[in-house]
Amino acid sequence: MKAIEVLLVAAALFFPGCGSHPSDNTLYERFFKKEASFNRLVQMANEDFKMTRIAPDFTYPSDKQVSFPMQRWDEYRALFRDLGIDLGMNRLDRNDGVMLIVSATGIVGRGTAKGYAYSTKQLEPTVDSLDTAMPRPCVGRKNCIAFKLLKGNWYLFYEID
Repeated sequence: MKAIEVLLVAAALFFPGCGSHPSDNTLYERFFKKEASFNRLVQMANEDFKMTRIAPDFTYPSDKQVSFPMQRWDEYRALFRDLGIDLGMNRLDRNDGVMLIVSATGIVGRGTAKGYAYSTKQLEPTVDSLDTAMPRPCVGRKNCIAFKLLKGNWYLFYEID
């Protein structure tokens, strides 16, 4: 490998997702413009608590016996499109909370994701900005999520895998 190739690979590993996620301000504005729809999406997720993952192109139930009607899935997809939730939602924990994934970069084990989180429990660590490629609490760590409070139980999140 030539020196320039080594530098490019190193940069990709150390700065995954740099500049590829929407800014905090973009997500902030979208949230407050469509807050009622975001709240509806969380209400639906709470009603469908046995679904651990709902994406535009697949679902993942916590139990193989869980049925998920196509009409309900279409309702999620319509909200995802309207809200710019390109990658769907993930359960934040077993009992409460969801992550709405707006964007993701990289590959499993070496990627980043950014979006919205809702939880009735306080989420930590919190930071003032998630616009950097590596939020301060996550420097030098894998499997880290940093949060920025939006309002009440709503946060922005930046996850490093």
